[in-house]
Amino acid sequence: MPHVVAGDQGMTVDLSRTVALTADDAFPKSYGTFRFVSGPLSGQEFKVNSEGDFIGRDGGSSQIVIADPRISKRHVWIGERNGLVVIEDQNSRNGTFVNDPRSARVTETSLKAGDIVILGESDVARFEYHQ
Repeated sequence: MPHVVAGDQGMTVDLSRTVALTADDAFPKSYGTFRFVSGPLSGQEFKVNSEGDFIGRDGGSSQIVIADPRISKRHVWIGERNGLVVIEDQNSRNGTFVNDPRSARVTETSLKAGDIVILGESDVARFEYHQ
Protein backbone atom coordinates (compact mmCIF):
# COMPACT_ATOMS: atom_id res chain seq x y z
CA MET A 1 0.00 0.00 0.00
CA PRO A 2 1.43 3.42 -0.92
CA HIS A 3 2.61 5.57 1.95
CA VAL A 4 1.86 9.30 1.98
CA VAL A 5 4.58 11.47 3.48
CA ALA A 6 3.53 14.72 5.20
CA GLY A 7 4.52 17.79 3.22
CA ASP A 8 4.99 15.92 -0.04
CA GLN A 9 2.31 17.92 -1.92
CA GLY A 10 0.12 14.86 -2.45
CA MET A 11 2.85 12.60 -3.91
CA THR A 12 2.85 8.96 -2.88
CA VAL A 13 5.81 6.68 -2.39
CA ASP A 14 5.54 2.97 -3.10
CA LEU A 15 7.74 1.47 -0.39
CA SER A 16 7.57 -1.96 -2.04
CA ARG A 17 9.78 -0.56 -4.82
CA THR A 18 12.52 0.79 -2.56
CA VAL A 19 15.96 -0.80 -2.54
CA ALA A 20 18.21 -1.03 0.49
CA LEU A 21 21.79 0.04 -0.12
CA THR A 22 24.65 -1.38 1.88
CA ALA A 23 27.72 0.67 2.78
CA ASP A 24 29.59 -1.22 0.02
CA ASP A 25 27.02 -0.07 -2.56
CA ALA A 26 26.98 3.54 -1.43
CA PHE A 27 30.71 3.78 -0.76
CA PRO A 28 32.70 1.29 -2.83
CA LYS A 29 35.93 0.21 -1.16
CA SER A 30 38.96 2.10 -2.34
CA TYR A 31 42.21 0.22 -2.77
CA GLY A 32 44.24 3.37 -3.32
CA THR A 33 46.14 4.67 -6.31
CA PHE A 34 49.53 4.35 -7.90
CA ARG A 35 51.40 7.21 -9.53
CA PHE A 36 54.23 6.83 -11.99
CA VAL A 37 57.26 8.74 -10.72
CA SER A 38 59.58 7.91 -13.64
CA GLY A 39 59.44 6.55 -17.17
CA PRO A 40 57.11 7.25 -20.08
CA LEU A 41 54.01 7.53 -17.84
CA SER A 42 55.66 9.82 -15.28
CA GLY A 43 53.06 11.96 -13.48
CA GLN A 44 50.10 9.76 -14.43
CA GLU A 45 47.99 8.28 -11.64
CA PHE A 46 45.73 5.23 -11.74
CA LYS A 47 43.20 3.76 -9.31
CA VAL A 48 43.83 0.25 -8.06
CA ASN A 49 40.88 -1.82 -9.27
CA SER A 50 39.75 -4.79 -7.21
CA GLU A 51 39.77 -7.00 -10.32
CA GLY A 52 43.25 -5.75 -11.21
CA ASP A 53 45.02 -4.34 -14.23
CA PHE A 54 47.96 -5.55 -16.27
CA ILE A 55 50.85 -3.21 -17.00
CA GLY A 56 52.92 -4.01 -20.09
CA ARG A 57 53.95 -2.87 -23.54
CA ASP A 58 51.13 -4.62 -25.46
CA GLY A 59 47.84 -2.71 -25.61
CA GLY A 60 45.99 -5.89 -26.56
CA SER A 61 46.80 -7.68 -23.31
CA SER A 62 47.55 -4.83 -20.86
CA GLN A 63 45.26 -2.08 -19.60
CA ILE A 64 48.18 0.26 -18.80
CA VAL A 65 50.70 0.44 -21.64
CA ILE A 66 54.38 1.39 -21.45
CA ALA A 67 55.73 1.37 -25.00
CA ASP A 68 59.29 0.31 -24.26
CA PRO A 69 60.98 -2.88 -25.51
CA ARG A 70 62.45 -3.53 -22.03
CA ILE A 71 58.90 -3.98 -20.68
CA SER A 72 57.27 -7.36 -21.33
CA LYS A 73 53.98 -7.54 -23.24
CA ARG A 74 52.29 -8.34 -19.91
CA HIS A 75 54.84 -7.31 -17.32
CA VAL A 76 53.03 -7.06 -13.97
CA TRP A 77 49.50 -7.31 -12.55
CA ILE A 78 48.28 -4.99 -9.77
CA GLY A 79 45.01 -5.50 -7.96
CA GLU A 80 43.30 -6.66 -4.77
CA ARG A 81 43.50 -10.07 -3.12
CA ASN A 82 42.04 -10.80 0.31
CA GLY A 83 41.77 -7.09 1.10
CA LEU A 84 45.42 -6.34 0.23
CA VAL A 85 46.87 -4.58 -2.80
CA VAL A 86 49.11 -7.08 -4.55
CA ILE A 87 51.51 -7.03 -7.49
CA GLU A 88 52.31 -10.18 -9.42
CA ASP A 89 55.10 -10.33 -11.98
CA GLN A 90 53.88 -12.04 -15.16
CA ASN A 91 57.15 -13.91 -15.83
CA SER A 92 58.59 -10.73 -17.27
CA ARG A 93 61.97 -10.93 -18.97
CA ASN A 94 63.51 -8.01 -17.05
CA GLY A 95 61.79 -8.43 -13.70
CA THR A 96 59.81 -6.41 -11.19
CA PHE A 97 61.33 -5.03 -7.98
CA VAL A 98 60.02 -3.24 -4.89
CA ASN A 99 61.84 -0.22 -3.43
CA ASP A 100 65.36 -1.20 -4.60
CA PRO A 101 66.33 -2.26 -8.15
CA ARG A 102 69.24 -4.27 -6.66
CA SER A 103 66.88 -6.37 -4.50
CA ALA A 104 65.59 -9.81 -5.48
CA ARG A 105 63.00 -9.97 -8.24
CA VAL A 106 59.42 -10.05 -7.00
CA THR A 107 57.13 -12.89 -8.02
CA GLU A 108 54.14 -11.76 -5.92
CA THR A 109 53.94 -9.42 -2.94
CA SER A 110 51.51 -7.11 -1.19
CA LEU A 111 52.20 -3.38 -1.19
CA LYS A 112 52.29 -0.89 1.67
CA ALA A 113 51.67 2.85 1.26
CA GLY A 114 54.81 4.47 -0.11
CA ASP A 115 56.22 1.34 -1.74
CA ILE A 116 57.95 1.97 -5.06
CA VAL A 117 57.49 -0.66 -7.78
CA ILE A 118 60.34 -0.75 -10.31
CA LEU A 119 59.76 -2.28 -13.73
CA GLY A 120 62.83 -3.83 -15.35
CA GLU A 121 66.42 -4.30 -14.20
CA SER A 122 67.32 -1.15 -16.13
CA ASP A 123 64.72 0.84 -14.14
CA VAL A 124 62.48 1.57 -17.12
CA ALA A 125 59.61 2.93 -15.04
CA ARG A 126 58.66 3.34 -11.39
CA PHE A 127 55.35 3.87 -9.67
CA GLU A 128 54.51 4.64 -6.05
CA TYR A 129 51.55 3.07 -4.27
CA HIS A 130 49.27 5.34 -2.17
CA GLN A 131 46.42 4.15 0.06
